[in-house]
Amino acid sequence: MRYPCLSLIVSSFLTAAAGLWIGPGSYLVFAGPGDIPSPETISYCTWIAWLWALFAITAILAYRWRAAVVLLGAPLVLLWPFLWVDRLPGCSIFGCW
Repeated sequence: MRYPCLSLIVSSFLTAAAGLWIGPGSYLVFAGPGDIPSPETISYCTWIAWLWALFAITAILAYRWRAAVVLLGAPLVLLWPFLWVDRLPGCSIFGCW
């Protein structure tokens, strides 16, 4: 079956994978017990989540239900920033300062 939105789907999944690695993946591999992520890490994850949302919205608006598979990456890319945004002072949905 041919997907006309394959490039957006692949871009979305690569962005979700990058968000997963920069956030919880690297945190689980390299962080010690009791460590909290740095504000820079949360900012990177937040901006990757916005980039993923741009891909997802573009795919869904352009291709409707055929691009619904893009939403499978949502937990990977959106969970990590929003878990920490409310816990770190100076962080918002636009990053940490």
